[in-house]
Amino acid sequence: MFDMHSDLKTFYEEHVRLGKKRRDELAGFRNANLDRLKSGLDALGEKHGTDYAYFEETRDQGGYAMRTLNQHPENEYDIDVGLIFDADDLPDDPTEARQRICDAFKEKPGKFRRPPKARMNAVTVWYADGPHVDFAIYRRREDIWGRTVIEHAGGDEWIERDPDAVSDWFDERVGSLSPDPSLYAGVAVEVEQLRRIVRLLKFFCHSRVDWDLPGGMITTALVVECYRPNATRDDVALHDTMAQLLRRLEWNTTVLNPVDQSQELTAKTGCRDQVEGLRDKLDWALDQLAVLHDATCTEAQARNAWRLVFNHEFWNAKATAKAESLLRPAATVSGFAFPNRPIGPVKPAGFA
Repeated sequence: MFDMHSDLKTFYEEHVRLGKKRRDELAGFRNANLDRLKSGLDALGEKHGTDYAYFEETRDQGGYAMRTLNQHPENEYDIDVGLIFDADDLPDDPTEARQRICDAFKEKPGKFRRPPKARMNAVTVWYADGPHVDFAIYRRREDIWGRTVIEHAGGDEWIERDPDAVSDWFDERVGSLSPDPSLYAGVAVEVEQLRRIVRLLKFFCHSRVDWDLPGGMITTALVVECYRPNATRDDVALHDTMAQLLRRLEWNTTVLNPVDQSQELTAKTGCRDQVEGLRDKLDWALDQLAVLHDATCTEAQARNAWRLVFNHEFWNAKATAKAESLLRPAATVSGFAFPNRPIGPVKPAGFA
Protein backbone atom coordinates (compact mmCIF):
# COMPACT_ATOMS: atom_id res chain seq x y z
CA MET A 1 0.00 0.00 0.00
CA PHE A 2 1.36 3.43 -0.98
CA ASP A 3 3.14 4.89 2.04
CA MET A 4 1.46 8.05 3.37
CA HIS A 5 2.28 7.46 7.03
CA SER A 6 4.32 10.66 7.37
CA ASP A 7 1.65 12.81 5.71
CA LEU A 8 -1.09 11.26 7.84
CA LYS A 9 0.95 12.00 10.95
CA THR A 10 1.29 15.66 9.94
CA PHE A 11 -2.42 15.87 9.13
CA TYR A 12 -3.26 14.35 12.51
CA GLU A 13 -1.06 16.73 14.47
CA GLU A 14 -2.05 19.91 12.60
CA HIS A 15 -5.74 19.36 11.83
CA VAL A 16 -7.18 16.51 13.91
CA ARG A 17 -5.64 16.33 17.37
CA LEU A 18 -7.12 18.83 19.82
CA GLY A 19 -3.80 19.94 21.29
CA LYS A 20 -2.87 21.07 24.78
CA LYS A 21 -3.72 24.74 24.31
CA ARG A 22 -7.31 24.11 23.25
CA ARG A 23 -7.71 21.32 25.79
CA ASP A 24 -6.66 23.75 28.54
CA GLU A 25 -9.19 26.28 27.23
CA LEU A 26 -11.95 23.68 27.45
CA ALA A 27 -10.82 22.87 31.00
CA GLY A 28 -11.33 26.56 31.72
CA PHE A 29 -14.94 26.35 30.49
CA ARG A 30 -15.47 23.32 32.72
CA ASN A 31 -13.96 24.96 35.80
CA ALA A 32 -15.85 28.22 35.28
CA ASN A 33 -19.10 26.29 35.17
CA LEU A 34 -18.27 24.35 38.32
CA ASP A 35 -17.74 27.68 40.11
CA ARG A 36 -20.95 29.03 38.56
CA LEU A 37 -22.86 26.01 39.82
CA LYS A 38 -21.63 26.51 43.39
CA SER A 39 -22.68 30.16 43.30
CA GLY A 40 -25.99 29.17 41.73
CA LEU A 41 -26.70 26.60 44.42
CA ASP A 42 -26.04 29.27 47.05
CA ALA A 43 -28.38 31.72 45.32
CA LEU A 44 -31.07 29.08 44.79
CA GLY A 45 -30.87 28.05 48.43
CA GLU A 46 -31.19 31.67 49.55
CA LYS A 47 -34.27 32.06 47.34
CA HIS A 48 -35.88 28.98 48.87
CA GLY A 49 -34.77 29.65 52.44
CA THR A 50 -32.52 26.59 52.69
CA ASP A 51 -28.98 25.38 52.01
CA TYR A 52 -28.08 23.27 48.99
CA ALA A 53 -24.90 21.23 49.28
CA TYR A 54 -22.21 21.28 46.63
CA PHE A 55 -21.08 18.21 44.72
CA GLU A 56 -18.49 16.09 46.53
CA GLU A 57 -16.42 15.13 43.47
CA THR A 58 -16.22 15.61 39.72
CA ARG A 59 -15.26 13.21 36.94
CA ASP A 60 -14.24 14.10 33.40
CA GLN A 61 -16.12 11.86 31.01
CA GLY A 62 -16.68 11.17 27.30
CA GLY A 63 -14.23 12.21 24.61
CA TYR A 64 -12.64 14.80 26.89
CA ALA A 65 -11.71 12.14 29.46
CA MET A 66 -10.63 9.64 26.78
CA ARG A 67 -8.63 12.33 24.95
CA THR A 68 -10.37 11.68 21.64
CA LEU A 69 -11.83 15.15 21.08
CA ASN A 70 -10.83 16.60 17.71
CA GLN A 71 -10.39 20.16 16.49
CA HIS A 72 -13.67 21.74 15.45
CA PRO A 73 -13.81 24.70 13.03
CA GLU A 74 -16.89 26.15 14.76
CA ASN A 75 -15.65 25.48 18.33
CA GLU A 76 -18.63 23.18 18.91
CA TYR A 77 -16.95 21.03 21.52
CA ASP A 78 -18.78 18.64 23.81
CA ILE A 79 -17.38 18.52 27.35
CA ASP A 80 -18.79 15.81 29.62
CA VAL A 81 -18.48 16.13 33.39
CA GLY A 82 -19.88 13.89 36.11
CA LEU A 83 -21.00 15.56 39.37
CA ILE A 84 -21.09 13.24 42.36
CA PHE A 85 -23.23 14.32 45.32
CA ASP A 86 -23.92 12.69 48.62
CA ALA A 87 -27.28 10.96 48.27
CA ASP A 88 -28.75 12.95 51.17
CA ASP A 89 -27.97 16.19 49.33
CA LEU A 90 -30.15 15.50 46.28
CA PRO A 91 -33.89 14.86 45.80
CA ASP A 92 -34.88 11.19 45.68
CA ASP A 93 -36.42 11.71 42.27
CA PRO A 94 -33.67 11.84 39.57
CA THR A 95 -35.72 14.23 37.42
CA GLU A 96 -35.95 16.67 40.33
CA ALA A 97 -32.23 16.24 40.99
CA ARG A 98 -31.36 17.25 37.44
CA GLN A 99 -33.80 20.14 37.57
CA ARG A 100 -32.24 21.53 40.75
CA ILE A 101 -28.84 21.66 39.08
CA CYS A 102 -30.37 23.28 36.02
CA ASP A 103 -32.14 25.89 38.15
CA ALA A 104 -28.87 26.65 39.93
CA PHE A 105 -27.17 27.38 36.61
CA LYS A 106 -30.03 29.68 35.66
CA GLU A 107 -29.43 31.68 38.83
CA LYS A 108 -26.01 32.66 37.51
CA PRO A 109 -26.42 33.23 33.77
CA GLY A 110 -23.41 33.65 31.52
CA LYS A 111 -22.76 34.12 27.82
CA PHE A 112 -25.01 31.25 26.87
CA ARG A 113 -26.39 30.45 23.42
CA ARG A 114 -29.61 29.19 25.02
CA PRO A 115 -30.83 28.66 28.60
CA PRO A 116 -29.41 25.68 30.51
CA LYS A 117 -31.63 22.62 30.16
CA ALA A 118 -32.22 19.49 32.24
CA ARG A 119 -32.21 16.70 29.69
CA MET A 120 -32.77 12.96 30.16
CA ASN A 121 -29.17 12.07 31.06
CA ALA A 122 -27.53 15.38 31.91
CA VAL A 123 -27.89 19.10 32.43
CA THR A 124 -26.52 20.98 29.42
CA VAL A 125 -25.02 24.46 29.31
CA TRP A 126 -24.47 25.94 25.82
CA TYR A 127 -21.92 28.72 25.37
CA ALA A 128 -22.51 31.43 22.79
CA ASP A 129 -19.12 30.86 21.16
CA GLY A 130 -19.51 27.15 20.57
CA PRO A 131 -18.69 24.69 23.37
CA HIS A 132 -21.34 23.05 25.49
CA VAL A 133 -20.94 21.21 28.77
CA ASP A 134 -23.02 18.19 29.76
CA PHE A 135 -23.21 17.65 33.51
CA ALA A 136 -24.22 14.12 34.42
CA ILE A 137 -25.65 13.94 37.94
CA TYR A 138 -24.62 11.11 40.28
CA ARG A 139 -25.32 10.28 43.89
CA ARG A 140 -23.20 8.21 46.28
CA ARG A 141 -24.88 6.11 48.95
CA GLU A 142 -24.43 2.96 50.97
CA ASP A 143 -26.65 -0.04 50.28
CA ILE A 144 -28.06 -2.39 52.93
CA TRP A 145 -24.80 -4.38 52.97
CA GLY A 146 -22.67 -1.30 53.61
CA ARG A 147 -21.36 -1.23 50.04
CA THR A 148 -20.70 2.18 48.49
CA VAL A 149 -22.87 2.61 45.41
CA ILE A 150 -22.72 5.37 42.78
CA GLU A 151 -25.91 5.93 40.79
CA HIS A 152 -26.61 8.06 37.74
CA ALA A 153 -29.71 10.22 37.40
CA GLY A 154 -30.62 8.84 33.99
CA GLY A 155 -34.20 9.17 32.86
CA ASP A 156 -36.77 8.42 35.53
CA GLU A 157 -34.59 6.14 37.66
CA TRP A 158 -31.31 6.11 39.51
CA ILE A 159 -29.08 3.62 37.68
CA GLU A 160 -25.97 2.14 39.31
CA ARG A 161 -23.02 3.22 37.19
CA ASP A 162 -19.30 3.76 37.58
CA PRO A 163 -18.57 7.25 36.18
CA ASP A 164 -15.00 6.19 35.34
CA ALA A 165 -15.85 2.86 33.69
CA VAL A 166 -15.80 3.92 30.05
CA SER A 167 -12.62 6.00 30.22
CA ASP A 168 -10.87 3.27 32.24
CA TRP A 169 -11.94 0.68 29.65
CA PHE A 170 -10.68 2.82 26.79
CA ASP A 171 -7.33 3.59 28.41
CA GLU A 172 -6.79 -0.13 29.03
CA ARG A 173 -7.61 -0.96 25.41
CA VAL A 174 -5.27 1.74 24.10
CA GLY A 175 -2.46 0.49 26.30
CA SER A 176 -2.91 -3.22 25.62
CA LEU A 177 -3.73 -3.16 21.89
CA SER A 178 -1.49 -0.39 20.52
CA PRO A 179 2.04 -1.26 19.33
CA ASP A 180 4.50 -0.38 22.06
CA PRO A 181 8.11 0.39 21.09
CA SER A 182 9.24 -0.21 24.66
CA LEU A 183 8.09 -3.83 24.47
CA TYR A 184 8.96 -4.94 20.95
CA ALA A 185 12.02 -4.06 18.88
CA GLY A 186 11.14 -2.72 15.46
CA VAL A 187 7.94 -0.90 16.43
CA ALA A 188 8.27 2.38 14.56
CA VAL A 189 4.96 4.09 15.30
CA GLU A 190 4.45 6.29 18.33
CA VAL A 191 2.64 4.92 21.36
CA GLU A 192 -1.16 4.92 21.63
CA GLN A 193 -1.87 4.23 17.97
CA LEU A 194 -5.43 3.15 18.79
CA ARG A 195 -6.25 6.59 20.19
CA ARG A 196 -5.07 8.16 16.92
CA ILE A 197 -7.17 5.76 14.84
CA VAL A 198 -10.27 6.59 16.91
CA ARG A 199 -9.68 10.30 16.37
CA LEU A 200 -9.13 9.86 12.63
CA LEU A 201 -12.34 7.83 12.24
CA LYS A 202 -14.25 10.42 14.28
CA PHE A 203 -12.85 13.09 11.95
CA PHE A 204 -14.05 11.08 8.96
CA CYS A 205 -17.54 10.79 10.47
CA HIS A 206 -17.77 14.59 10.79
CA SER A 207 -16.01 15.49 7.54
CA ARG A 208 -19.23 16.58 5.78
CA VAL A 209 -21.96 18.77 7.20
CA ASP A 210 -24.63 16.76 5.39
CA TRP A 211 -23.52 13.41 6.82
CA ASP A 212 -25.43 12.03 9.78
CA LEU A 213 -23.08 9.43 11.22
CA PRO A 214 -22.66 7.99 14.75
CA GLY A 215 -21.59 10.02 17.76
CA GLY A 216 -18.38 9.60 19.68
CA MET A 217 -19.29 6.68 21.95
CA ILE A 218 -20.65 4.45 19.19
CA THR A 219 -17.74 5.27 16.90
CA THR A 220 -15.22 4.63 19.65
CA ALA A 221 -16.76 1.27 20.60
CA LEU A 222 -16.76 0.14 16.98
CA VAL A 223 -13.20 1.26 16.28
CA VAL A 224 -11.85 -0.47 19.39
CA GLU A 225 -13.66 -3.66 18.43
CA CYS A 226 -12.34 -3.61 14.84
CA TYR A 227 -8.90 -2.05 15.38
CA ARG A 228 -6.09 -3.56 13.31
CA PRO A 229 -2.68 -2.45 14.66
CA ASN A 230 0.34 -1.91 12.49
CA ALA A 231 3.78 -1.66 14.03
CA THR A 232 5.30 0.63 11.41
CA ARG A 233 2.53 2.70 9.78
CA ASP A 234 -0.57 4.52 10.97
CA ASP A 235 -2.00 4.76 7.45
CA VAL A 236 -2.07 0.97 7.14
CA ALA A 237 -3.63 0.64 10.59
CA LEU A 238 -6.32 3.15 9.62
CA HIS A 239 -7.06 1.50 6.28
CA ASP A 240 -7.20 -2.00 7.75
CA THR A 241 -9.39 -0.86 10.64
CA MET A 242 -11.78 0.77 8.17
CA ALA A 243 -11.91 -2.45 6.13
CA GLN A 244 -12.57 -4.58 9.18
CA LEU A 245 -15.18 -2.13 10.43
CA LEU A 246 -17.01 -2.32 7.11
CA ARG A 247 -17.08 -6.10 7.26
CA ARG A 248 -18.32 -5.98 10.84
CA LEU A 249 -21.19 -3.63 9.89
CA GLU A 250 -22.07 -5.71 6.85
CA TRP A 251 -22.57 -8.57 9.30
CA ASN A 252 -24.25 -6.71 12.14
CA THR A 253 -25.12 -3.07 12.92
CA THR A 254 -25.91 -3.56 16.61
CA VAL A 255 -23.49 -1.83 18.98
CA LEU A 256 -23.43 -2.60 22.69
CA ASN A 257 -22.04 -0.53 25.53
CA PRO A 258 -18.50 -1.91 25.98
CA VAL A 259 -18.72 -1.75 29.78
CA ASP A 260 -22.35 -2.88 30.11
CA GLN A 261 -23.45 -5.18 27.34
CA SER A 262 -26.99 -5.24 28.64
CA GLN A 263 -27.22 -1.72 27.20
CA GLU A 264 -27.55 -1.32 23.44
CA LEU A 265 -26.12 1.94 22.12
CA THR A 266 -28.09 1.51 18.87
CA ALA A 267 -31.47 0.85 20.49
CA LYS A 268 -32.95 4.03 19.03
CA THR A 269 -33.88 3.97 15.35
CA GLY A 270 -31.91 7.16 14.70
CA CYS A 271 -28.71 5.64 16.13
CA ARG A 272 -29.17 2.48 14.05
CA ASP A 273 -29.69 4.61 10.94
CA GLN A 274 -26.43 6.46 11.68
CA VAL A 275 -24.51 3.18 11.97
CA GLU A 276 -25.96 1.97 8.69
CA GLY A 277 -24.90 5.29 7.18
CA LEU A 278 -21.36 4.72 8.47
CA ARG A 279 -21.34 1.31 6.79
CA ASP A 280 -22.27 2.90 3.46
CA LYS A 281 -19.72 5.71 3.77
CA LEU A 282 -16.95 3.26 4.65
CA ASP A 283 -17.78 1.26 1.55
CA TRP A 284 -17.46 4.44 -0.51
CA ALA A 285 -14.24 5.54 1.24
CA LEU A 286 -12.49 2.21 0.72
CA ASP A 287 -13.33 2.41 -2.96
CA GLN A 288 -11.49 5.76 -3.05
CA LEU A 289 -8.49 4.23 -1.28
CA ALA A 290 -8.29 1.24 -3.63
CA VAL A 291 -5.77 3.11 -5.80
CA LEU A 292 -3.25 2.91 -2.96
CA HIS A 293 -2.83 -0.79 -3.70
CA ASP A 294 -1.94 -0.26 -7.37
CA ALA A 295 1.71 -0.85 -8.23
CA THR A 296 1.62 2.29 -10.39
CA CYS A 297 0.05 4.54 -7.72
CA THR A 298 1.65 7.99 -7.59
CA GLU A 299 1.92 10.32 -4.64
CA ALA A 300 -0.55 12.69 -6.30
CA GLN A 301 -3.08 9.86 -6.60
CA ALA A 302 -2.49 8.82 -2.99
CA ARG A 303 -2.97 12.33 -1.68
CA ASN A 304 -6.13 12.73 -3.73
CA ALA A 305 -7.51 9.49 -2.33
CA TRP A 306 -7.03 10.64 1.25
CA ARG A 307 -8.38 14.09 0.31
CA LEU A 308 -11.60 12.46 -0.85
CA VAL A 309 -11.84 10.47 2.38
CA PHE A 310 -11.17 13.33 4.79
CA ASN A 311 -12.56 16.19 2.66
CA HIS A 312 -9.72 18.47 3.79
CA GLU A 313 -7.50 20.90 1.88
CA PHE A 314 -4.36 19.63 3.62
CA TRP A 315 -4.23 16.83 1.06
CA ASN A 316 -4.31 19.27 -1.86
CA ALA A 317 -0.74 20.38 -1.17
CA LYS A 318 1.52 19.84 -4.18
CA ALA A 319 2.96 16.34 -4.00
CA THR A 320 6.61 15.64 -4.62
CA ALA A 321 7.19 13.14 -7.38
CA LYS A 322 7.77 9.50 -6.50
CA ALA A 323 9.07 7.06 -9.05
CA GLU A 324 7.19 4.11 -7.67
CA SER A 325 4.75 3.15 -4.95
CA LEU A 326 6.04 1.97 -1.63
CA LEU A 327 4.78 -1.49 -0.80
CA ARG A 328 5.43 -2.89 2.65
CA PRO A 329 4.58 -6.33 4.02
CA ALA A 330 2.74 -6.83 7.27
CA ALA A 331 5.07 -6.19 10.20
CA THR A 332 6.70 -9.02 12.13
CA VAL A 333 8.74 -7.86 15.10
CA SER A 334 11.61 -10.05 16.29
CA GLY A 335 9.69 -13.23 15.71
CA PHE A 336 6.56 -11.77 17.31
CA ALA A 337 3.69 -11.60 14.86
CA PHE A 338 2.05 -8.32 15.81
CA PRO A 339 -1.72 -8.72 16.13
CA ASN A 340 -2.61 -7.80 12.55
CA ARG A 341 -5.43 -10.31 12.56
CA PRO A 342 -6.88 -11.42 9.21
CA ILE A 343 -9.54 -9.11 7.91
CA GLY A 344 -12.81 -10.98 7.71
CA PRO A 345 -16.41 -11.07 8.93
CA VAL A 346 -16.96 -10.27 12.58
CA LYS A 347 -19.80 -12.04 14.28
CA PRO A 348 -21.70 -10.12 16.96
CA ALA A 349 -19.56 -10.79 19.99
CA GLY A 350 -18.40 -8.70 22.91
CA PHE A 351 -15.80 -6.00 22.93
CA ALA A 352 -12.74 -8.10 23.71
